[in-house]
Amino acid sequence: MGDNSFAYKPLQDGEIRLLRLQWGRRNHCSGGIRHMTTPESVAREDTEDVIECEITNHLLDDSPEYAALSYTWGTDEPSQRIRMNGKDVLIRDNLHFFFQRMLAHIHDDSTKTDGGVETRVNPGLAELATGMYWWIDALCINQSDIPERNAQVAQMRRIYSQSQFIAIWLGPAADDSDLAMEAYQSYQSHGTIPRPQAAGLSEKERKWLDALPRDSLEKLWQRTWWRRVWVWQEATTPHVPIEFWCGAGRVTFDVAYAANSAIGHRQSFPDDDVFPYNNYMYAMRQLCATRAGRSAMINISPLWLLDEATRLAASDPKDRVYALLPIWAELRPENTEGEVETVIPVDYGLDSEEVFRLATVYVLRQSPVRLEILKKCMCNSDGTFRRYSWVVDMSDEMREKPWSLFVDFFARKQVPVPDLDPKLTFSEDMTRMSLHARPLGVVKQMHTGVAQGEDIFTLDPGLWEARYRTWIRVLGRIAYPKFDDRPYVGGGSVSEAVDRLLAFNRIIDGAPIRHWPVLEVANFEFSALPDPQTVLRSGSREFIYGISCLTLIETQDGYLGAALPGVRVGDALVGIPGIPCPMVLRPHENFWRIVGCAYVVGLTDQVSWGPEMEGVEYMIV
Repeated sequence: MGDNSFAYKPLQDGEIRLLRLQWGRRNHCSGGIRHMTTPESVAREDTEDVIECEITNHLLDDSPEYAALSYTWGTDEPSQRIRMNGKDVLIRDNLHFFFQRMLAHIHDDSTKTDGGVETRVNPGLAELATGMYWWIDALCINQSDIPERNAQVAQMRRIYSQSQFIAIWLGPAADDSDLAMEAYQSYQSHGTIPRPQAAGLSEKERKWLDALPRDSLEKLWQRTWWRRVWVWQEATTPHVPIEFWCGAGRVTFDVAYAANSAIGHRQSFPDDDVFPYNNYMYAMRQLCATRAGRSAMINISPLWLLDEATRLAASDPKDRVYALLPIWAELRPENTEGEVETVIPVDYGLDSEEVFRLATVYVLRQSPVRLEILKKCMCNSDGTFRRYSWVVDMSDEMREKPWSLFVDFFARKQVPVPDLDPKLTFSEDMTRMSLHARPLGVVKQMHTGVAQGEDIFTLDPGLWEARYRTWIRVLGRIAYPKFDDRPYVGGGSVSEAVDRLLAFNRIIDGAPIRHWPVLEVANFEFSALPDPQTVLRSGSREFIYGISCLTLIETQDGYLGAALPGVRVGDALVGIPGIPCPMVLRPHENFWRIVGCAYVVGLTDQVSWGPEMEGVEYMIV
């Protein structure tokens, strides 16, 4: 809400505010309000719609039935005027569109006369508009009162779970969204709800698929709602009916999910490359199933939740913690409701780095594989560090970082069973951590493919080609100092190790390992190097968005690998229990800092670092 002049009645313990819509009409001449204008007066030219609402305080555990709204605020400044308890208040466009759609239900629910018999049109919709209470965060929380905001956000899970139903507002009609909503809704007459996961496609489903408005479906799931972090808590609320609303269209989550599942069984669509399967909807339903105590196809863990959070947008980075981490606490049967709400105390007065620190401490203490989250830690690309090197940075969306694919590679890997007790402890103020890990080597040589400040996505093609050729030549010089192949310290030959290094981002997918003529390049046979444009056209994303954005490293023992930008000569490689890859640490006075994870051929993919290797204590700041 953008107008802070509205005087809220303070909330008492256990209270929430609920909103109920009215409909009025403002006269241009007099400026007066005529409440509940009849549909017949709509055509008057001297009037304009006025959205009016009444907001009242209620005990959450003794409130009237209400609906909860899930929507996106938008980035525009509040400019749409409504009246709340008789006072003018400014709201943003998207919420104003929702109110307009709600009040249109009054016309949808009007009566008509046919042969002297009066009948109702779309009975029940008007009740949603003016009879139902609503919980809408922008208006039901005094956003300028930080203590109230903290308390209300802490109980948002309960607010949604105790609602009669949840309406997901995707926004006003655009890009033929009405066709997309109709397509989802029409699945009811073509398929089974719920749809069996392993079922093939029936003839009726195939006909439905052939008629899909694929472009409009794709644009519907590209809307910003799907990528906002809070909606992933709201839309996965178990045991509450949920509906998608877009423009004038409405469809239940159950029907939309069944339709989306049928789309997922279609291997390809003719004529174009549009495949309108909504991965967001699938992941949301799996998370909802887990929260409801049912089996799901996704293994929910604190790391998974934080991984998802860093892929989602948030107006305040702290919301990436406040929205999703309590779900993990909710899934632990030993936790009471109060313990779930206070897992990370909501405090918008703290800066983001402190909230991320509390979240990392919680995960390290609670996760069954306690140290796995540390593989998400990384220094800045210029080699500098944030306040705490061991705290996961959730301030930016990971999908914006070109080396995110490198981190995602390790996020997908199966975590080995630790064979060493890390003996994890924290300092009294929980700003430093101590752990035991195994030393694996020291960085002797390094080469960064992209210069500091360069963006691989916008790099001039000519400059990219130069980076590509230089990277391969440096690799050849490091790997073949005597211009011949030889046994590799980690097993096999150096040529095999080089091929694995250049294809590491795809090994996990079982793809064949391509041979790269790096030895020939080392022997000055530059014509053997694949043409850069051929590499680009072949879709070698593991090189373009992986190797070329990373730093080539060689250890003192001769291991070859790639690390995140920021690694330096003299950095240490260590094996931390529960992490499937070496971690790079940098000495700092009497402490160590985490630089990030690394792929090292012959050291990564280790099930065990070897019980014969003694652990060394590292104090990390």
